[in-house]
Amino acid sequence: MRLGMRFRLSATFLAACVLTATVGTVVGTSALAAGHGGADYVLLVDCTGTMQYADRGTATLDALESFVTSLNEGDRVTVYGYGEEPFPALADYPVTIGSAATGKAIAEALRLPFTANRTDITRGLELAWQERAEVFSRALSGGRAAPGGSAYAILLTDGKLVPMYDDYAQYSEIYHESRARLRQLGRLFADAGIPIYSVGLGRAEKVDGELLTQVCESSGGVYRHAVSSDDLIGVFASLMDDVIAPPSAVIAVGSTTSGSEGIASAVTTDTGKNDEMGEEEGCVGVVMETASASTPGRTSNRKSELSQLFGHLGPQAYHAIIGVLGVMMGFVAIGIHKRQSWTNAFTKPLLQKEIRVKGYLRRILPDGVMAAHSNIPIENPGLPMLEVGMGTDYASELHETLIELDGTTDGSPPLLKVVKGSVRVSGELVENVRALVDGDIIECEGKAYKYLRGQRR
Repeated sequence: MRLGMRFRLSATFLAACVLTATVGTVVGTSALAAGHGGADYVLLVDCTGTMQYADRGTATLDALESFVTSLNEGDRVTVYGYGEEPFPALADYPVTIGSAATGKAIAEALRLPFTANRTDITRGLELAWQERAEVFSRALSGGRAAPGGSAYAILLTDGKLVPMYDDYAQYSEIYHESRARLRQLGRLFADAGIPIYSVGLGRAEKVDGELLTQVCESSGGVYRHAVSSDDLIGVFASLMDDVIAPPSAVIAVGSTTSGSEGIASAVTTDTGKNDEMGEEEGCVGVVMETASASTPGRTSNRKSELSQLFGHLGPQAYHAIIGVLGVMMGFVAIGIHKRQSWTNAFTKPLLQKEIRVKGYLRRILPDGVMAAHSNIPIENPGLPMLEVGMGTDYASELHETLIELDGTTDGSPPLLKVVKGSVRVSGELVENVRALVDGDIIECEGKAYKYLRGQRR
């Protein structure tokens, strides 16, 4: 990552820097006055390949730089990157802020590669919990952080939870356990008095907003959503408001958070709802999204419009129609999440499909051979075209074969194009291009791979 890219400043960025600098001074001063010697901050950054697109990586580095340079003397910072495995992004940590230049030095020393293939959010937060005695040592000197907060965990991701696995056949069980552990970590952080704040970056349907909301809420923190890279600085700036004041003091439907124009809050309630994996946990989800400051009372206005539309039918008919519409929308939402083809009738008129390679390749071993091979995640990088085989990072055991996988506009499995070598798909020799289907067997150089449509959860 070129460091020079991080210093492209706009009027919005400068305003956000001023805001976060002011907020950071207040936080640091109050923490020092409380006798804690400053606050402890742990930042967890998604380092998957998708962070390389649409300037997300650059925007992340800008946001982190504005954050750490705004902190006060005595505050301490730890930065972890996570993907398949979490890792420290700073050689020595935690780093204590000693002057304004120290924050700048921290930003320059960050090492975030953005090359991982999986988004194992649970492992990232797990590392922070395992090392809590070191990274939150002052805050936890009495076993629990001081009331009002002197320790904070802040997590950024642009994807959904994709835990590590060796056998895709066991993925559902692994995913279930990882999701449950992530929620448990939220409660453990709450018991330690450490709120978790998280930011989802990108299209809402690509991020686990509901899950992260539950984790943050259970710990005493807040989940916020940045629609694009341009919004990230502002969301991080408004995040500092949450660090200063309890979420309940700053979140209200139809109002903007102090000091961050254009960041409106929307409160959604999800009580007693079963999640997709069968866990029964109620929560009140708080999702912060960038929106125009001129849109107060959106929920009540929409209800009023529906009342005007169906009100003349009588209260019973009105509630029946609203109930049916709700059930229909629920089925459509579930179908879209599960990527059912029948939902194209709803999504095609509304959404522009991105061209992206989708699915996984699973190595098929000869009978009697036992070995652990991870699936080749051709979907996770989010690329419109991906090369597999000779001289690439994918199926690098192929030395004489090069395959190109091209994404499709309708979200169907990719097109397989043979660039070099001899390739058979489900027993048929591919002369040039072939459209894959779920379960196709790809054979080349005496090796076999099974194409799996899969899901990126």
